Amino acid sequence: MVGPLMNVVSGISRKSKQGEAALLSVLNVIAVKGETRPLDIATELGVHQSTVTRHVQNLEKQGKISVTADAADRRSCKVALTKSGLVELQRLGEIGISRFEKMVAGWSIEEVQTLGKLLRKLEESRTAMAASEAEAKPNSWRARK
Repeated sequence: MVGPLMNVVSGISRKSKQGEAALLSVLNVIAVKGETRPLDIATELGVHQSTVTRHVQNLEKQGKISVTADAADRRSCKVALTKSGLVELQRLGEIGISRFEKMVAGWSIEEVQTLGKLLRKLEESRTAMAASEAEAKPNSWRARK
């Protein structure tokens, strides 16, 4: 069970950092967070800030996001979705749904629903475990005496 799960997860992880899937990830974070800094996007996606910077520059050139100075931190900026970016987010989301539909084309409705329930349960367990581990770790050098 662990082997197939890791194969799927690592495949999704690789794809999410490439091409249109990477742009979808960035656009999705901006859509959820609203106006945000590239550093916050990088943190959310678990990628290096330089990766997000390249995506932000590309998306800005395409008119998918707007970039403004960050009044609180002159070294940074804030990015927000444009109408064109929202349309692109929807287009890429539809591509993702279409790909998923093709993957589960031979499945019954019950199997797809069961997968959804189990994935939600797995995500809840992962979130709870991460919170528990964060509580167990000292959160600063002062706590490590």
